[in-house]
Amino acid sequence: MMVLPAIGTIVLIALFPLAWTAWESLHLHDLRMPWRGRPFVGLENYV
Repeated sequence: MMVLPAIGTIVLIALFPLAWTAWESLHLHDLRMPWRGRPFVGLENYV
């Protein structure tokens, strides 16, 4: 029971970057025109 907070912290530290990367990969990033924002394109980046 005492180790659960440590395990939870480690899991969050490991999973958050993976989840963030997966979410960002579903958006279009155009560094030449940042004022256009980052529209959601779904799986279009993978086709």
